[in-house]
Amino acid sequence: MFSEKFSTALFDEKNETQLTTSNFNQACFLRGNPIVESLERWCLRNSRCPNGPKPMLAVVYFDTGDDAQEYLQIKAEVAAKAGIGYIPHKLLPSASINEVLEQIHKLNTDHCTHGILVQRPIPEHLCQDEVMYSIKRAKHIEEYAESKRTNIAVDGVMRLLTAYHKLWMLDLNIIILGGTNIITPEFQAEIKRQHSHVETPSKWEETKINGKHSTVLITELNKGGIIKSTMLGPSVKLVIDLGFDVISKIGDLDPRVQCKDLIVVPTPGGVLPIVLWLMMERTIRCSKIPVTSVPTDTRFVSISRFKWVSVSICSVSFLVCLSIFIYVLNFHFCQ
Repeated sequence: MFSEKFSTALFDEKNETQLTTSNFNQACFLRGNPIVESLERWCLRNSRCPNGPKPMLAVVYFDTGDDAQEYLQIKAEVAAKAGIGYIPHKLLPSASINEVLEQIHKLNTDHCTHGILVQRPIPEHLCQDEVMYSIKRAKHIEEYAESKRTNIAVDGVMRLLTAYHKLWMLDLNIIILGGTNIITPEFQAEIKRQHSHVETPSKWEETKINGKHSTVLITELNKGGIIKSTMLGPSVKLVIDLGFDVISKIGDLDPRVQCKDLIVVPTPGGVLPIVLWLMMERTIRCSKIPVTSVPTDTRFVSISRFKWVSVSICSVSFLVCLSIFIYVLNFHFCQ
């Protein structure tokens, strides 16, 4: 998850001053630093377990060059800070679906691996759903926390808004634009499950956004500064920028949006670093679940298991029919 965009944004984050809420002209910026600091303290306290296993995060990545290396480097650095183990598993970009599933199966059955990440975007010749759904629920840290369904990016957004006492704003009308690595189908589905007024337009014509009701805009278009201040009507009260342009090194919002009277969760410095530390937190929590108590998600049951069940049912049916036939035959001869 979160390849070059995520890595570059976090590298830039290191060089920023440690601001939390910033007011430039009229816009109010909500930054992720306080949440990151809290997560870092929690990870350091809970990753040390003298009598238990060391938390271990496995990352399956496709050797696509510099973007893959940045993807690995930033996670390795944060894992070291969090006190957890980190093992990358390389696959070629041309890897077949069977090769990918085999690697994930090995990690699913490895008791020393507690969290599994797969680099996105998945190569085009692979089915993303098939790859992601093959991860064992107890280790699928992007979509589960302690085996309970919760998208990690939604978790990051909610933690940031909660820290600033702005969570109530998600009850407003929500418009979601774009989506690649962060705004995934699972992200959208969870937002829709929790909130009733959600719009996900398939196309956006770069026109003014101004609804009848107070609106929250969540965006991941990955086009630097594409959303201008003139496009944000007075109904837009909060903008959560999850996009990042690796060329311009800015998010979807034009920097001049600071002149608008609204609340902004920016990129970099907003949700992205929180999500990275949530990966570490979830891995640590997974390491504390006893292996024998790990539930199985029936959605991820392999096709081979279904075949085994089918064969078993057929075998039982055959034996029942054979028994009835023998009984009838014996009865006939007894007569």
